[in-house]
Amino acid sequence: MCQRSNDINLCIQTLKSDSRKPSITDLVNTANIALENAIKESTATTSFFNSLQVSDGDQKKMEAIKDCARLFQETEGMLNLRGLDGDTASLDVHYALDNAVNCENLLTQPNVQIASIPLAIKKWKDSYSVAYAVIFLSFSLYFPSKAEATFQFSGHPNKLLTQVCKQSDDLGFCMEVMKSKPRILSATNIRTVANFALAVTRKESLVTRNFFNRLASVAKNPASVEVLKECATYFNETVGMLNLDGLEGGTASLDVHYALDNVQFCENALAGAKVGSGSISAAIGGWKKYFSVAYATVEIIEDETTSGL
Repeated sequence: MCQRSNDINLCIQTLKSDSRKPSITDLVNTANIALENAIKESTATTSFFNSLQVSDGDQKKMEAIKDCARLFQETEGMLNLRGLDGDTASLDVHYALDNAVNCENLLTQPNVQIASIPLAIKKWKDSYSVAYAVIFLSFSLYFPSKAEATFQFSGHPNKLLTQVCKQSDDLGFCMEVMKSKPRILSATNIRTVANFALAVTRKESLVTRNFFNRLASVAKNPASVEVLKECATYFNETVGMLNLDGLEGGTASLDVHYALDNVQFCENALAGAKVGSGSISAAIGGWKKYFSVAYATVEIIEDETTSGL
C-alpha cells in the first residue's frame, strides 16, 4: 500500500498513529484515516498561505498567495470517498492535486520566491499521496478486473481510447482521465466512452461554476461581482449542453460545442470588465481540457453514426 505513496515512512507512520488500527482488509476505514490526515494538512497549508506576506509589498505576488490559500481550502472538499460507488473516487480526489499544481503555476508568474512555500506544498503532497495510494489499492484488491484492465491498458493501449485521446488537445491528460475509471480502459463502444467523458466534463462545469460563485461572494467591486456571477451562470448552463441528445439529428457535436461558446462568453465578459487572475485562467483552462476529451468522443461517435447511415 505505502509503496505507492511519495514517502513510505510517512505513510506507515500516518496509518499506524491512528487508534482505529487501519487494515488492508478494511480499506474504506484506512482510506478515511488517510483522507482525514490529508484534510488536516490542507487546513494547515491554507493557514500557512493566509499568514504569508511579501517583503516588497508586490500586489500581484500577494494575489497569487491568496489564490493559493483558496485553492488549498477547496481541496478539503475534494478529499473524500463520495465517488467510490460511481468509480470516480480516484478522479475526484485527483482534483485536489490539480489545485496544488495550479497554486504552483500561479506562484511562478509573479515570481514569488519564499523558501518555506515549496516545503509546505511538498508536505501537503506527501500527505495527499498516502490517501491516493490507499484509494488506488482499493481498486486492485476489491476490483481485480479493474486492476487487470489498468495493467492491460499500460501494456497494450486500448485502440479506441488512443483514437479518442489523439483527437483531444492533450493526449497525456486524456489518458489520465480514462485511467481514472478502470472499467473504461477495456471499453470497446465509443458511446460508453463518450457518456463517461461528458459526465466528467459536466462535473467539471459544476466545479468551475462553484469556483466563480465563491469568487463573487468575496469580491468587493460590484462590477466584479456581477461578471463573476455571470460566468457562474455560463458554466452552469454548459451542464445541459454536454450530452448526446443531438446524435439522431446529426447535431451532437454542434450542440456540445455550445458549451465552449458559453465559456468564451465568460472570457469576453471578464476581459470587458478587466477582471482576471491566475486562478481564473487556471480554472477555465482546466475546464477546457476536460471539454476537449468529451468533444473528441462526440466527434468520433457522430462520424461513425453518419457513416453508418
